Amino acid sequence: MKRLVLFCLLILPVALMARVSLQSATRMEVNASYDSLIDPAMRGVMNQYQYQLSEAVNRTIGTSTRLMTASAPESYLSNLLSDLLLSQANTHSEQPMDVAIINLGGIRAPLKEGPVTVGDIYKIMPFENELVLLTLKGEDLKAIFDHLAVSGGEGMAGATLEIKAGKATRILIGGQPLDEARLYKVATMDYLAAGNSGMTAFLKAVERIDTHLKVRDCYIEQIERLTAAGKALDAKLDGRIR
Repeated sequence: MKRLVLFCLLILPVALMARVSLQSATRMEVNASYDSLIDPAMRGVMNQYQYQLSEAVNRTIGTSTRLMTASAPESYLSNLLSDLLLSQANTHSEQPMDVAIINLGGIRAPLKEGPVTVGDIYKIMPFENELVLLTLKGEDLKAIFDHLAVSGGEGMAGATLEIKAGKATRILIGGQPLDEARLYKVATMDYLAAGNSGMTAFLKAVERIDTHLKVRDCYIEQIERLTAAGKALDAKLDGRIR
């Protein structure tokens, strides 16, 4: 028995190092011809879930006045999403939020003109990012704005700035010059709060509140709130990043 165990221990590493070579392959189209192989009972279950999913995804939550896309330094869609996130953050903060910042790389689809559905928001924001509320020193917020200047611009609300020689200048927050000595409330997403996309200054936050709210759910809630107030989705190019 001991010899058998020893033999297995010796042969196992050799087996693990063995290589498997592909001798042949063919491309197989997956189409409706395979539907007949589905168990009828399972088909009924899947059809029920598919109907419920389709009903939820295709639910209309608002109307867009125009086609909106995202680009730097500012754009209709990045301005809209930043404004919506700032509004949503204010509903979850005991103190007024000063700024909202999102990254253009997280916006994955345009917003079409006309009816807006839940599915449209999932296409725009397909990731599981969550809303985070940060308290940041003015000097660290200035570092974030300098990074925005280097990247050419990102989504931003509550502030304005000019980009000169790769630096952020003439920074105004709530219409007032940025004060590097005071604290500011910043709404962003957990991905950026973790220092990703070059926004490492967020890691210096003196306070972080994780709301555990999906960013796309924040957008959906704000859009529904606007719709209930009789307002359509619209945005302006207001020179917030020049």
